[in-house]
Amino acid sequence: MALDSAFLAEHTTLSAVGLSIALLATAFYYTFARASLPANLPPYTTETWPIIGCMQFFTERWSFFQRQMAKSPTGNFTFHAGHKVVVALSGEESRKIFFDSRQLGFSEGYGPLLGGGAVTTSEDGLTGDIEDFSDYFNRRLTAMLKGPILAKGLPQMLTDVQATLDKLAASKECVTNPFESIYGVVFQLTMRAVGGREIADDPVTLRKVLQYFEAIEGSGKPLNIMYHWMPTPAKALRTYNGAKLYMVFKKIVDARKKENRREDDALQYLIDQGDDVVKIITFVLGALFAGQLNSGINAAYILAYLSSNRDWLGRVQDEVNTVASRYNDDTSIPLKTRLADVPIT
Repeated sequence: MALDSAFLAEHTTLSAVGLSIALLATAFYYTFARASLPANLPPYTTETWPIIGCMQFFTERWSFFQRQMAKSPTGNFTFHAGHKVVVALSGEESRKIFFDSRQLGFSEGYGPLLGGGAVTTSEDGLTGDIEDFSDYFNRRLTAMLKGPILAKGLPQMLTDVQATLDKLAASKECVTNPFESIYGVVFQLTMRAVGGREIADDPVTLRKVLQYFEAIEGSGKPLNIMYHWMPTPAKALRTYNGAKLYMVFKKIVDARKKENRREDDALQYLIDQGDDVVKIITFVLGALFAGQLNSGINAAYILAYLSSNRDWLGRVQDEVNTVASRYNDDTSIPLKTRLADVPIT
């Protein structure tokens, strides 16, 4: 705690200086550069403030998006978050462009939302452009998802899910918060898919890594997003938790090398490709932000929604039973056993 306090105190002082510089820089930008925005951008929002841009993006995001989509003929609109220009897309055609266009890069998107800049750093201190990281990330992720790594890990993933559901079923309370229990198992599955067995197998380590991840994710404060270079307390905590995460992975990598031990998992693949610990953590965090936040929240919300909507619950149950019967029509055995026969790859 002493380290945390000293770390935060130092960065709080720097933040005051940084904020003054940021306000001056943004005022300059709004005065001289904003007029030069491309003419073909979607309509600019009227809900904006000088210098800071659109605070509603941070305080009431979905309501803000709904209002602006209704005002725009195409549903698309433009706004500022600090000095950053943001184009919001909506509708089927825009969704197709968002997912299919090779001109868009997820790293350029989630990097600023984490309060980060457009460079990556390796263990030897060398920096690289964010486009280089995007190419690296895509190559690694494609190899994991389309190669044998995911297929080999699926049986254990199914075991993880079953173990969690059995534990919930055996609970005396018969009540669970899916945003904790289901979100947690999604994190475990994601760690199996892109991380290491030592983390996914150990509940204590898994919980620690999840805490570090959530602390890093929570550092995406408005000030950090608008001015990623500014030293703020939130950024100090992100650095602190990033260092803890680094030590977890470094300990695992060093142990494997020292024991001359190999594991059949994603982490071993990254090690075999010559990736250092910093690159490995950057990749894992990128995968978690790309998958964990969406998948974890969606999986939890779907269960909460179905529990309050008997019509859709019945439809989902019928579809699950239909799929199970297609691959195993022996209704004398439990449904969970029959679902294990459904091919996933």
